[in-house]
Formats: sequence, structure tokens, C-alpha cells
Amino acid sequence: MITITLADITHLTPQDYDALYAQASPERQQKADRYLRQEDKLRCVVADALLRHAVKEALDLAHFQVEPDTNGKPRLKDVEGFHYNLSHAGAYVAIAYGSTPVGLDIEQYRFDADTDALSRRFYTEDEQICLRHLLPAQRKERFFQIWTAKESILKYWGTGLRRPLDSFSTLTIEKDTGIVLHHTKLEGHCLTLATKDPHCTIHSLDLHLQLRD
Repeated sequence: MITITLADITHLTPQDYDALYAQASPERQQKADRYLRQEDKLRCVVADALLRHAVKEALDLAHFQVEPDTNGKPRLKDVEGFHYNLSHAGAYVAIAYGSTPVGLDIEQYRFDADTDALSRRFYTEDEQICLRHLLPAQRKERFFQIWTAKESILKYWGTGLRRPLDSFSTLTIEKDTGIVLHHTKLEGHCLTLATKDPHCTIHSLDLHLQLRD
């Protein structure tokens, strides 16, 4: 079973940020300091809080270190059998974790984006045909579902954009590789999990309340 935990950052206060920053790892604090925009700083420390929450829930560990694997994908140092992936966009920061590899991507819907041009550039022929058969409003939504699927698959593989987006089809990925795509529609956002585990659960974590417990 893969668990997805979501945090809505829109309700977090400057005081919440200060508390999350104080709890974050030194590496996350340094990363947050490099951002110029406050919302990026907030997403950074929220991601750290979600990882600490996931590790505590899954492994009952309070202390751990993060290191890159051979592809550069973050993992826990000296811990086997625990996989995770973080993503953030707009109002949400999310983590997926479990005992099998995962890739997670969340995107905020942008209805001003030229999705037709983007799909011609980045999508396979069968994905483009799929979009052309939809009504315009449905086409925009499906475009972002395919986009998050592609990003989550690349993150599952750990290759990032070293592998072109049009080099594989999200429509045949399960048949071709066994990767299962779990799509979740959120308010104004699209989230996709890539994993070979057929089961996942999703829940929210209210960090504003948690910081006051």
C-alpha cells in the first residue's frame, strides 16, 4: 500500500513558517534560505515536515539522513525498503511513500497554457489523438493528467528530464512496464502517482493544527 499525504499551505501563517523552519533539517533550512519568494520557502519547509511525518508513520524513526541514489533520486541513508517522492504546486505539497518505488507529481491547472502546442511538442502520437477526441474543456484537464503522469513516471524511474517526455506513452505504460498510474483530482490541481503497487490511500495533514498540539 502506498500512502499519499497532502498539506494545504494556504492556511499556514508566518508563525507556522517559523516553527516549521525551526524543525527542518539544516539542509532544508539552507535550501529555504536560497529561495526569494516566501511561498517557495514555505513549500520547502512543508516538504521537510511531510517527510518527517512519513518516516515517523512508516518507520517510527525520529532521526534520519537523506542522500541521492545512483540516479540522484533522494532516499534515506542506510534504510532499505522505504521509498518516497515529494511534489508541490500551487496550494499543495504532497508526499508519496511505501515499500515499493514511487513517483509523484502535482500540477496546478493553467487554463491559459497553450496545451495544443505543448502536446505536439512533448506527447506521443496516441496521446495527441486522445486529446483531439475530447471537447476543449475536457482536453485541458486531460492534458494536465497526462503531464503529471509523465512527470511521475520519470520521477519513478529517477531519470528526470534526461529521458524525453515523448519517448513513452502514458496510455500504454501499464502494459509496457507494469507501472500503475493513480490519478487524483484536487481543487484546481491534478495529482498523479506512478508505482507498481495497485493500492494507494490519500489523506490530508493539517500542519497548522499539528503545530498547536
